[in-house]
Amino acid sequence: MVEEVAFIDAALESQRHSLGGDGFWRPFAAVRRSKAIQWRFILGGLLFMWQNGSGINAINYYSPTVFKSIGISGTNTSFLTTGIFGVVKTALTFVWLFFLIDKFGRRRLLMVGGAGGSVCMWILGAYIATIKVGGTPSKTLSSGGIAAIFFFYLWTAFYTPTWNGTPWVLNA
Repeated sequence: MVEEVAFIDAALESQRHSLGGDGFWRPFAAVRRSKAIQWRFILGGLLFMWQNGSGINAINYYSPTVFKSIGISGTNTSFLTTGIFGVVKTALTFVWLFFLIDKFGRRRLLMVGGAGGSVCMWILGAYIATIKVGGTPSKTLSSGGIAAIFFFYLWTAFYTPTWNGTPWVLNA
């Protein structure tokens, strides 16, 4: 126990010297003095901006509306597809947590997720832009609607194990 307390004291002392001392404003002074820490500070903030810029908050909130504009009719069906979206996100979070983050690295995951998610969103956006939203609803889903749902879930498969948690890990 004494050895463990000594390790904690040594870590605190090391941190105190690396950040410039104790106090609330010392880390901010360290950011001002060091270009390397400034880069990390800016990158950490930008990662969260890019994470939110991916559209996840809009997708989480408006997924029933997105599914309706794709061509899914009925409240229960819309909620079912949204529920499947939540299940896919949860399952892939565990895949990211247990397998991907340490095996492939944070940077590679962010690049692959950004590129793959971008392609999916472009395809999904192009489909929604070309269909007649608010037209006469049909009883069956078109092949384009099925493809749009596929790309929606594929975007989720790219986003969740990459951009969902990686910025939080990097900043920690």
